[in-house]
Amino acid sequence: MQSAERFKHIYAESPIGIALYDGDGQWIEENQACLDIFGTSDVLEIKRFNFFHYPYPLLPDETKEKLRCGETVRYTGSFDFEKVKELGLFSTVRSGIIYFYMLITPLGSKGNRPANGYLVQIQDITEQNRAEEALKQSEERYRLLLESISDSVCVLDSDWRHVIVNDAMTQFVHVPKEKVIGRKLTELFPGSEKTDYFRELERVMRTRRPGVVTHGYKFASGIEGWLEVRVYPVPEGILCIANDITERKRAEDEVFQHSRELAALHNVLISTTQTLNLEEVLREIVSQVGAALDSAYTSIVMVDKEGNLEMGTNHFM
Repeated sequence: MQSAERFKHIYAESPIGIALYDGDGQWIEENQACLDIFGTSDVLEIKRFNFFHYPYPLLPDETKEKLRCGETVRYTGSFDFEKVKELGLFSTVRSGIIYFYMLITPLGSKGNRPANGYLVQIQDITEQNRAEEALKQSEERYRLLLESISDSVCVLDSDWRHVIVNDAMTQFVHVPKEKVIGRKLTELFPGSEKTDYFRELERVMRTRRPGVVTHGYKFASGIEGWLEVRVYPVPEGILCIANDITERKRAEDEVFQHSRELAALHNVLISTTQTLNLEEVLREIVSQVGAALDSAYTSIVMVDKEGNLEMGTNHFM
């Protein structure tokens, strides 16, 4: 007796809609949660509901056939309350379309013998469905944003596997995306674990503090250059955004070299005003030019009109 009372209490208070149907699919009994899902309090109207022969089909024909054969059915679908109002099926305070999950269990069915009733459990999953749809749209926007970035972007997990990459990254390394996803950084770039670049990635992965590192690259094809990589901690591991700065680096190196050459010229000009000794002037020129060019050995020679060597000035770094 106590067990029956406990069952009735659970049935009545369950947040899941529960309804009983007879073997012909005719509504017999329901709990309050079920009435709430359909937005009605008129039990007499709702009891006209027959999921085998209702004017507004709740279940597809193949699902109905499975039920008739005594199979338990799990079904996700939608229910349009505007259609219910248009057909005058029952009074409801709800409007629009809801999405539901339904579990229908045949009762008393053995072998090929038809069921003598059905236990229906139904849940309104409209909000869950909307959240999933919003998540899909958000993921699509994220994907489009990722692919619109011209820099190489990748996300590495704690095992150093590529879990996210954009097209710019795969085009840069000349490896198809399907061969990058899931592969470790050290597999894709053997020896990278010995570089300052990898040590900076390790630091960000460990400390969860952003960083930036510049490192050189060289492919088997002979192409080489420089990358500036900004590294950020993310839930999956680390996010790396790499910008090819080869042209900028070359321009900076050219400016630096030009500055050194100008400084060398300036020092030579100063030295010529401090002495009239040609050998001392030439020695200073050789020294300054050698330093500006990072040359291990620099030499100036003087040749007369007949091609004879008159004097030479050497400088060793």
